[in-house]
Amino acid sequence: MRRLLIVFIIALIALPSLSSADARQFVPILLDYYGELQIDARFQNDKNTVNGRSTQIKDMTLQEKVSIYTLGYVYHPNFITYRLNLAAGLREEKYSSTFSEVPMSTDPITEYEFRMYLLPTHPYNLELFTVRRTPLVRASLSGVTPVNTSYGAVLKYDKKPYAGSLAYTHQTTDTSPASSESDVFSAMGIWFIGPFTTSAGYQNTNTTTSLNETTSRDYSYFKNIFEVKNMKLTSDVELTNQAQKGSHLVPLDVRSFYWKERLEQKLPLNFGATLENRYYEDTTKSGNLPETMVSTRETRLELSHQLYTSLRSLYTLAYLVSEFPQGEIETTTNTLNFAYIKRIPVGVMRAGADYRLIQTKRKGQPIIMNEFHTATAGTFTITDTFSLNNQGANESSIVVMVSTVVPPGDLPTFVELKRGLNYTVTPSGNSFLITILSVPAGVCQTTDCLFAPAFVYSFRVAYSSVLEDSRIDTTSYGANVRFELFKNLLSPYFSYYRTTQKLISGTLNGIPEDSTDLIVGLQVQKQPFMFLAEYENFTSNVNPFRAVRSEVNYNKDLSPSANLFAKLSYSSTDYPMGVSGTTAGYTETKYGAEVRIKKSFYSPKLAIALGLSYNQSNALATTKTYALNTGLSLRTGRTEIIFAGRASRSNIEGISTRQELTSSFFFLTFKRQFF
Repeated sequence: MRRLLIVFIIALIALPSLSSADARQFVPILLDYYGELQIDARFQNDKNTVNGRSTQIKDMTLQEKVSIYTLGYVYHPNFITYRLNLAAGLREEKYSSTFSEVPMSTDPITEYEFRMYLLPTHPYNLELFTVRRTPLVRASLSGVTPVNTSYGAVLKYDKKPYAGSLAYTHQTTDTSPASSESDVFSAMGIWFIGPFTTSAGYQNTNTTTSLNETTSRDYSYFKNIFEVKNMKLTSDVELTNQAQKGSHLVPLDVRSFYWKERLEQKLPLNFGATLENRYYEDTTKSGNLPETMVSTRETRLELSHQLYTSLRSLYTLAYLVSEFPQGEIETTTNTLNFAYIKRIPVGVMRAGADYRLIQTKRKGQPIIMNEFHTATAGTFTITDTFSLNNQGANESSIVVMVSTVVPPGDLPTFVELKRGLNYTVTPSGNSFLITILSVPAGVCQTTDCLFAPAFVYSFRVAYSSVLEDSRIDTTSYGANVRFELFKNLLSPYFSYYRTTQKLISGTLNGIPEDSTDLIVGLQVQKQPFMFLAEYENFTSNVNPFRAVRSEVNYNKDLSPSANLFAKLSYSSTDYPMGVSGTTAGYTETKYGAEVRIKKSFYSPKLAIALGLSYNQSNALATTKTYALNTGLSLRTGRTEIIFAGRASRSNIEGISTRQELTSSFFFLTFKRQFF
């Protein structure tokens, strides 16, 4: 409440002297208010059994909260308006796991939000705020109820041709005994002068934790758009500096500079041209490793032409040079693309053709420091994978880090993963496949990832390449055609693409790729049914496969307020011997079935949803997954009820591993406005 007092004092300073006016005019006027009772119930149960050994977590939380919302003004609605929300209640929680158990706890809840707007309808206005929240997280993170508090101010100006803002926020997250504090300052401006639209901004964020971990980030940008008639020039400059250090963190300092110029010009006879130049520089200092700098320069020219409405042609010439510590990669790309559409007596024909020549020169032993990927991960989830972007990586040098998920205002940090525990590395063609098994405790610090069985995390990968001095030419060409016949009743399609690599000079890690991708398919669509059948033959000297896929969908509105969706899917993929990191060939088959139904009622406003799914995959291991999803939303008068839940079970059987994953999560929210 001390911050509330500070905000009121600031507001009083902003008021004119009361000696020259009636003091009663400055008594706050209440425009609207209402009270609300909210009850939240959550239950989560996850169990992981591997070869008979199980780990399990259970968490049940019940929260009752009474909130009062008010809205008013001081003197006049155009002078000062305010919004005050107060809440109090209790939270009960019971948490247990295989390794620990937290006794049933009851904790008080106190929350508030106060926002004051000075001159809210004027081009220049000031917002002052202070907020206290008790987010709903399970006890396994801290053992106590966390508290988030923040206060700050936002000064805005908006009157063309100028607009801008200044903002400051101080945020504290207390999860005793651990805590963190963040200070965020930002400034931005935008102005419109004739054909120019220019904007610039700066943001500084500093986060400190009780574990002596500090993270700081400076970000600034400048953007300008110059547009006249048939020409548009876009300029973009960005500068970022982020650093982290602490006893539990890998020391990391990353500075990046980005500059882009893009010119778009419409030419006579339906021609168009685009010229773009980019420069990116990234300097990284990680741990005890020496500082490394990676720079990339790219120039791209595009020439396009539209012939009536039928034929669109595009030629692209791109030149890219990436300079790494101890190495360099230079790439020149020529691409020619055609897209053709033609109405025929029984429908529409769509066709396309592509030709691409990529000339790549590799020198030395490039070190890749900041290669970003995303993948799903969690304590109880099926593994997810991604491939490295560059060929010729040195397997022993691969390092994977994951970005923490933190509340808004805090800066994420990068935590190094352990190979064999959190991820594995396997060969895949001329590259490597990273399989994410899990993320360390503490990476997830919000409810977004906490209650998601397969949350999408961000990963940073660093590795060095093998010593190489070579030039490789990669040529790819092909065509595709699709017919949409009898009002989309029948849609046969076909595509053929050929890719060849040729070693012009030097040596190559692995072998030059020679592959052909042939796809033939048919889609039949007659509402409410859709049927798809497809055959793909990917012949390659690196990673060949043959695949058959089919799918049947049923999607129909049973009434104006009800919908039924059902799907059956099947695929079979044959991998011959010696690919995908295996010494023997194998076949992967997948089966799937899904049903979803939704129904709405208008009096009262009620919506219900139910979904069932089953998926099975047979390959080097057999995986069977069952899932149930359900939801309900009811709004009647002053009452609102929301319920949602999901339950799933996965059985995985490998050569030497048997694993069972079960997960269930349900929540119920009840709201009642009582005045």
